[in-house]
Amino acid sequence: MRKNLVYLAPKRVLFLGNMPKVLKARLASPALLVSLKGELELHCGERKVATKSILLQPGYEFKLTSRDGIIANFILDRHSGDLEHLRERMYFEHGGVYTHAERQTELIDVLRQIYQKEYGLRRAFELLMSCTGIDKARQKKSTIDPRVLKVTEEICRNPTINVTLDNLAKLVNLSSPRLVSLFKR
Repeated sequence: MRKNLVYLAPKRVLFLGNMPKVLKARLASPALLVSLKGELELHCGERKVATKSILLQPGYEFKLTSRDGIIANFILDRHSGDLEHLRERMYFEHGGVYTHAERQTELIDVLRQIYQKEYGLRRAFELLMSCTGIDKARQKKSTIDPRVLKVTEEICRNPTINVTLDNLAKLVNLSSPRLVSLFKR
C-alpha cells in the first residue's frame, strides 16, 4: 500500500504520494509538481507536454496524468518570490507553463528520500529548500528595506481592505513618492 505525506509549513505545503490517474485542477497558489518515477503528462488545451517536473502559476487550469501515480506537489509561497525564483530555474516554457527543473535528478532524489524516510517537517523543508535554491533566494531577499516589508505585511494582513498609498506611507513615516521609490528598488 502506498502512503501519502503532507508537510504543512507556515507559507508552503509539500504533498508526496498517490495521484489520481487524471487530475484536473485550478491552482490558487503557484506549485512545482514532480513525478517520483516516470513522466507527468500535462494537457494545456490542445497541447500535451511530457516531463518529470512542471512549474504552474496561480489561476492556471490544467489536466495532468501520471503513469506511476506518485508525485510531489510543492505548493509555493505566493508572496515571497518562490515562483519567480523557480521560473528562472526551469529549462522550457510552454505558454506560461514551465518544465524541466534545473538539477531535476537531484530534486527527484531528494523528494524520494523525504518520501521513503518520512522526515520531520524541519528536515524535509531544509532538504527541499536547499535543493531548489529557495533558501538562498530568501537570504538575498532579506536585503529588502524593512519599511517595504512592513507595508507588504500590512497589505497581506488585510487583503480585502483597500488601503491608500498615503496611509501606507504614513505607517512607515515616509512620503508617498518616497515609498513608491523604495518599492521600485
